[in-house]
Amino acid sequence: MKSESRVVNRVLITGGSGFIGSALARSLLADGIHVRIASRVRNANLERLGAEWFPLPDLANPVDWIPVIDTMEAVVHLAGLAHRFETEQTGDWELYDAVNHQATKSLALAVKESLTVKRFLFMSTVRVHGNTKDFPINTNTPKKPITPYDKSKSDAEISTAQALQFSEISWTVFRPVMVYGPGNRGNMAKLEFIMRNNVPIPVGRVPNKKSFLYIDNLISAIKSYLLKPKVISGCFWLIADKEILSTEELLRTMSLPEAMNVPVRFIYLPNWILTWSAHIGDAFKRLGLPVPWNSEVKEKLLGDLYVDIETTMEELDWQPPFTLKEGISRTYSGINNEAPRFK
Repeated sequence: MKSESRVVNRVLITGGSGFIGSALARSLLADGIHVRIASRVRNANLERLGAEWFPLPDLANPVDWIPVIDTMEAVVHLAGLAHRFETEQTGDWELYDAVNHQATKSLALAVKESLTVKRFLFMSTVRVHGNTKDFPINTNTPKKPITPYDKSKSDAEISTAQALQFSEISWTVFRPVMVYGPGNRGNMAKLEFIMRNNVPIPVGRVPNKKSFLYIDNLISAIKSYLLKPKVISGCFWLIADKEILSTEELLRTMSLPEAMNVPVRFIYLPNWILTWSAHIGDAFKRLGLPVPWNSEVKEKLLGDLYVDIETTMEELDWQPPFTLKEGISRTYSGINNEAPRFK
């Protein structure tokens, strides 16, 4: 997109050295956009590409965002305390609230007073919908946050809306599903480890349904919001690949020659055995003993979590540029994010 047709030419990315932030920064820099990265750790590779680094304050304490956003025309807020389901305790509420909610609230208020910022994007999560059984999740699905992480993101969404809804600044909230891509060390990397070690993977006899999100599809959606001359403000958009797969289908896609090119082994079990064994794992976990299988692992691997992105595609005027199969292939075939793959 040519600079003269863009709405913004200077973008701040908080958490810009992370998995999503660094991919976004590289793509924006390739388009000739000035990128300021606010992060705790410097990224020399991004600086060599032309990114400006700004030290991110400790979000657990009150933050003065004015110097961080100074001269910026758009803000993408990615920084925050990541989800740690295995260790989240009641005592974590205060820390999650400070880092994910209060820091976002103060940033939104600073953006409201800015003389330069035109667009604000807050990266939330599909987890604000909690353990809903109402699938597919869509824009009308109620929020039911459960963990401290879920609640802090939900509260941050509310504070963003309250701060900016009557301002002249265009703002939006993205609720992505699980993001995958080269270099991501999340749940898909754990599945990769299991497959490469030829360990059989338990699956239910009734297929589950899950949505996934290739990193370049997410970056494409972010750029669609940031750079188009006209966008709808005040929306809460679910972001995902178009395809909905079972865990078995995902693993078979990962095993293809154009991706990992390794065999995958399954153990087909009835749900009652999977649930019963997970409860046993829960008991061992409460005793402080490490176990490979419990209710959390079962839900992540075999639970349902899929979304409807029709509203997002229509309102954002956006289509995921890559299919899930293409995303998986590009994740495991040696392609990385060092060069932009779309405009």
